[in-house]
Amino acid sequence: MVIYLDLIFILNFSINSLFIYVVNIVYKEKVKFLRIVLGGLVGGMFVLGFLFDYFVYNLLKIFGGVAVSLFGFKTAKFRQLVVKISSFYILNFVSVGFVAAFNINSLHLLLFSFGAIIFVFMVESNKKPIIFMNAWKYNISVYSLKKSYHLEGYLDTGNFSKCDDLPLVYLSKKYQGDFEYYKTIIVSTVGGSSALACYKPRRFEIEIEGVVCLKDVLIVFADITEFECLLNVELVL
Repeated sequence: MVIYLDLIFILNFSINSLFIYVVNIVYKEKVKFLRIVLGGLVGGMFVLGFLFDYFVYNLLKIFGGVAVSLFGFKTAKFRQLVVKISSFYILNFVSVGFVAAFNINSLHLLLFSFGAIIFVFMVESNKKPIIFMNAWKYNISVYSLKKSYHLEGYLDTGNFSKCDDLPLVYLSKKYQGDFEYYKTIIVSTVGGSSALACYKPRRFEIEIEGVVCLKDVLIVFADITEFECLLNVELVL
């Protein structure tokens, strides 16, 4: 039997690249061509497992998806990476079949397979919050007097606050620096009234559906931990 490793490499590269692209689309991530190619190349290189024994090849089939995902997906949080890896594996299971892929012919492998599928589906059930969060993320650029910051902003659907008819954008205090002071305002909240210092950025840009828009806003620095910036609803209306 003649096996053409070059054709198998091209097939593996194409399938892995397609799966990486699909997962990024599902989670509303910005698709980066370089990462798709790198992930596809890593997946394609697993054809070299044919040159080793069958045990090594099976290990590559089982754990290779993790390596492909590490190159193919960009995420700063471990939990999000685990969820994306699980989705990548599910695509493989559906497309080629778990039994056919791992040549299951014994009871213990079958039990292991069922356990793996149950675990993957449990992780998969946690993907909805991540999709929701990514749907409200926007790329922004904030310019101070001397610096520029390119960040990810999260749309705060409850933020309608304004000052002098300018929407307020809340930025993490770690970026506080050489911004031009505008004025201090008093804001009433559930916990009482508080004074907020507003700053005028030299320039503020937000990317909406692939188009970079220039907006007039005021910056308020706040203790934000999970996000770098909380955007005002007025920016996307």
